[in-house]
Amino acid sequence: VNSPVIARWGYDRDYGFKVMKKIFENNSNVRILDYKVYKDINNIDWDKEEGVIKLLSSDAGYKTTYIFHSKEELLNAIESFKDEYKEGILIQELCKGEEVAFGTFFVNSEPVLPVYVSFEFKKSINNKVGGNTGQSAEFGFYSTHPIVLSIVEDISNYLKKNNINYTGVIDINGGWEENKFHPYEWTVSRDGYPEIACWLVNEDFMNVLKTKQWSNTKFKYCLVIRLDDISNERKIYEFKVNEEEIKANNFIWIPECKFDGKKYITKDAHIVGLLYKESNEVENIEINSSWFSVPI
Repeated sequence: VNSPVIARWGYDRDYGFKVMKKIFENNSNVRILDYKVYKDINNIDWDKEEGVIKLLSSDAGYKTTYIFHSKEELLNAIESFKDEYKEGILIQELCKGEEVAFGTFFVNSEPVLPVYVSFEFKKSINNKVGGNTGQSAEFGFYSTHPIVLSIVEDISNYLKKNNINYTGVIDINGGWEENKFHPYEWTVSRDGYPEIACWLVNEDFMNVLKTKQWSNTKFKYCLVIRLDDISNERKIYEFKVNEEEIKANNFIWIPECKFDGKKYITKDAHIVGLLYKESNEVENIEINSSWFSVPI
C-alpha cells in the first residue's frame, strides 16, 4: 500500500498527466484536458482565455490553485503568487462541468467493485466555511455503470501491463462535460480519509481482499467532528463523549484522539473524531451538541 510508483501520479502533476494519456488513449469516454508546464513564470504563452493554475507538485497545497477567466486575470495571478510559483506551474484547460471522482480499493491491481463515484460541493456549507479541498461536503454512491467500469478497468490493465502489483486506493478526480470524463488529477496513495472509513466500517475486509467485492453498499454518512473554539488557543483539550446516547441514535463513534479510561485527550488537532451512520435510504442527519462536553 502507498506505492511510491503510484504516489508519483498524484504529487508530480506533469507525470500524472502523461500516465493519464497512456491509460485512457483508447477510451472514448475520456478526454484529457490540454495543459502546459512552465518552469519560467516570466514566459507564459497560454493561448486560451480561461484555465486553472496549479503548482507542479500536489504536496504544495491547494491555496495556490487559481481559476482565471481572462489573460489579465492570468497575469495578475502570476504576479500575486510569484513567490509560490517561482519553482514552476502547470496551467490546465478549464472544464466547466460537474466535478466528479471515480475511486475504489485495488487488490493486486484488480479493482474492488462496485466503484465509488463521488461529487464534491466545496465551500457549500453555511457562510461558505470549510476548505476549498476534497471531501468537504461530499456525496457519493456505488456504481457499475459501463463508463465507470471502463475507467477503473483501464487503470487496472495499465497496472498489470506495466507489472505494477498494487493494493490500495486509487481515485481520479475530474469534470463531467459533454458526456465525457475530463480528468483533473490523481488522488492516489493518500489516506482518502474519511472516505476510506466509509468503505471499511462494518465491512468484512478479509472477504473484500478475497472476493474483490464490497458487500456493504448502503448509504453511509461519515461526519467529521471538529472543535469549535477558535477563540481559545489551547493546544490540549480534555473532554467527555456521551457514547451511550450516540449509540442509541444509531451512530458509531470513531475517536481520533487518546482515551485514558475516563476522558478523551486531543493535542495540536481540532478534529476529535467521526460519527458514522448507515441507512437504506437518504435521510437527514441530526447531531446533538450535548453528546460532547466541548463545543463542536
